[in-house]
Amino acid sequence: MSLHPDTALPSTAPDQKIRVAVLAVDDDGLAATLAAIERQVYGIVDITIVDADGAIASPGELPVVTAFADFVASLDAETDLVWIVHGDARPRPDALGALVTELVRNDASLVGSKIVDATNSDRLESVGSATDVFGEPYTGLDPEEVDLEQYDVVRDVAFVSAVSMLVRRDLLKGLRGIDPLLAPVAAGMDFSQRARVAGGRVMVAPSSEVLHEKSCRDDVAGWREWAGRMRSMLKAYRLITLAWVVPVGTLLGLVDGIARMLLGTVRPFTDFWRAFGWNLIHLPGSLAARNAVRAVRQVGDEELFRYQVSGSVRLRGLVADFAERFGWVIDDEPGVVAEEELEDEGTAAGPVVAVLGLVIVALATRAFWVGTLPESGFTFRVSDVEVALDGFAGGWNPSGLGSSEPVHPSAAFFAAFDWLTSGWSATFRIVIAALIGSSFFAAGRLLRELGVTGPTRHLAGVVAVIGAGTAAFAEDADLAGWLAIGPVLAVLALVTMPWPKTLGTRLGRVGLLILASGTTGLLAPASAVVILVTAVLLWALVPGIRIGVAARGLLAADIAALAAAPYLVAVTPIELTETGPFYDLRPGLVPAIALAVVIVGGVLFTGERRARLTAVGGALMGLALWYPAIEVARGDVGAAMAIGATVGLVLAVGAVIGFERDGSRPVVVGRGIATAAAVVVVVLSLAHVVNGRVGFPADQWSDRLAFTTSLATESESARVLVVAPPEQIPGESRTAAGFHYRVVPLAGPGLETARLGSARLGDEALAGQIEAIAGGELVRPGEILAEFGIGWVAVVQTPDFTSAMAAQVDMDEVAVSEGLTVFSNTVDAPRAVASNGAVWLADG
Repeated sequence: MSLHPDTALPSTAPDQKIRVAVLAVDDDGLAATLAAIERQVYGIVDITIVDADGAIASPGELPVVTAFADFVASLDAETDLVWIVHGDARPRPDALGALVTELVRNDASLVGSKIVDATNSDRLESVGSATDVFGEPYTGLDPEEVDLEQYDVVRDVAFVSAVSMLVRRDLLKGLRGIDPLLAPVAAGMDFSQRARVAGGRVMVAPSSEVLHEKSCRDDVAGWREWAGRMRSMLKAYRLITLAWVVPVGTLLGLVDGIARMLLGTVRPFTDFWRAFGWNLIHLPGSLAARNAVRAVRQVGDEELFRYQVSGSVRLRGLVADFAERFGWVIDDEPGVVAEEELEDEGTAAGPVVAVLGLVIVALATRAFWVGTLPESGFTFRVSDVEVALDGFAGGWNPSGLGSSEPVHPSAAFFAAFDWLTSGWSATFRIVIAALIGSSFFAAGRLLRELGVTGPTRHLAGVVAVIGAGTAAFAEDADLAGWLAIGPVLAVLALVTMPWPKTLGTRLGRVGLLILASGTTGLLAPASAVVILVTAVLLWALVPGIRIGVAARGLLAADIAALAAAPYLVAVTPIELTETGPFYDLRPGLVPAIALAVVIVGGVLFTGERRARLTAVGGALMGLALWYPAIEVARGDVGAAMAIGATVGLVLAVGAVIGFERDGSRPVVVGRGIATAAAVVVVVLSLAHVVNGRVGFPADQWSDRLAFTTSLATESESARVLVVAPPEQIPGESRTAAGFHYRVVPLAGPGLETARLGSARLGDEALAGQIEAIAGGELVRPGEILAEFGIGWVAVVQTPDFTSAMAAQVDMDEVAVSEGLTVFSNTVDAPRAVASNGAVWLADG
């Protein structure tokens, strides 16, 4: 900002031909405004009244036009300057002279007056204003600030008030005047910004004092000012700036509206949508005005950036309101436009953005809390706690026809909580909530430890929970793998923290590391590799990361592997990669483009540390995408790939997103594009808010086997054969004769039975019988299925298999519901029979 000290004003002899345009407001104030203009010590040529709204009943002898454009068209070459005055303004007698003097002395194109309250002339309204990049005005004035001439210095500003401003005639004609659609403050901002990009100098002259009745604002709704600021940006900013300002500004508007609802007011939220809709309706006119600006543009957007404050003024206001409501303390007030004094204020927005992020996450997962859990795919409660714990420790695995292979560690993890709480029904939901919360907060803490500060890092927390990586886990409803993201991020945050100096703190840190690492190993055993690879990449690529981070990463990976050791030592590499859920790690076209822009832009245009973090994130995502190029990602290794991709996504988005504007123009533009792409990634994540299940399928199996109660027989059968499309089958399935099937316990599927062991003789025999049934070769399939302990056959959305069962005679067919046909076995079907005829019963 350039400052020019006030000195004695030179003589104001009328050597400039000045015409005055009075913007009519109402009859009551117009006469006083005209009288004040007539008293000016600086001579004027004539006065024209612009009455666009028909505000005056008796215009008198002065010329009146209904459109400001008509007044601009009437300006001839003899006119040097135009003084635009609101019809509710009362200029001091020397106001015009002061404007002329400062305009001539500083070779300015547009000069505005100091505006004070007409009812209390000690109260300041405007002494020139700054804006943020989203067009939000920032005056730096307290609501009741007294005018003690503390701002009486001539200076360049972002915009001046349209209540009183003096403009060169050629500039006014080139810009086609004031936009008649805009509210008063937005009109001044819009004209000032267009004047600046046209190469004009915009200044304020505090020695020109104007009293303002504020009648022009009486009938103007607040949303109209917001809409005007949006329109102003559409006209003045280059496309490269709009590419990131529009999506970021939209997101901030939504955030502000939702947060204000938390404070008890809905109007900001509705105002945002009204302003947004208004701009959509008037978009053709905005584009036409944009073309007019392009014809006279002389400078780039960086000229506007020079007079803008950093960050978001609206977000700062939101912080202040939350501070007042909840008693937070913000010590320092920012100055008029002193950007340096505003830098630390952005950190105060952290709690607000964190709360809003949690609200978004809660909305995206609301079905988990107010509805049924998505019991489908590989997402189930633990049916039998003792069986799950014993099966993990080396006991019998009851999945399918039974197996000696260990139960997956995730089942033991949730079973342990059920055991500790004696089967409390809310346990599962509480554990899920804790792990989701850990994903959100651990993402922010990890970025903070890596040097990414500011409230925007919490947007990466939103991405961690409901971002693009979530879709991979939702594909086959792998809840446990998805919930492992939080502990992995927590482990990485712990290993990157500086090592404590005191023994007690060190012990606490080690305890937390063991807890987080152990949780990681139980939920997703192969994610130990993700921890190690990420820690090594951070040490190798990010400046300031010491080798101790890699060493602690190795320790954490060892702890995670040790926690899952009973499982890892018993399964084969094939079972780690070819059984269990599928993970589609390929992003859609739009997310892929956005992520590519984030990575390239972050590496090339951010500071060194952020660029290196972006590179680490890109490397992790690249590894995750490389693996499926070889084969389909599946099982524990596939889960690790999906977790690694999510960690990379958090690092890249967290490192890039932000509002920094330092550097050369190409750097600023490149960073802006990368930030816009990061915001696109965040906005795409919000799509998961729609169904409230973050993309996970709806509940399919919590009560689907209830027919066994209503259709009960005396059979002692303990198993149900489910034949269905693969996405409808609970957990893992097998195939025979082109049909997907699996055997589940009569009590229904559970997390401990979701994954099947390797196929053995019994499984091969059952597959052969299903092929015979499908071929119509078995007339009495019930007798055969009874040998496998199967008392029921549930056919879900597979009419071909139902037709194949039409010839059988020993199973009763019942159509339970649309898409579900049940066959009840009339032959007793114990779980197993010894060679001597003794019945074996399940004992875990």
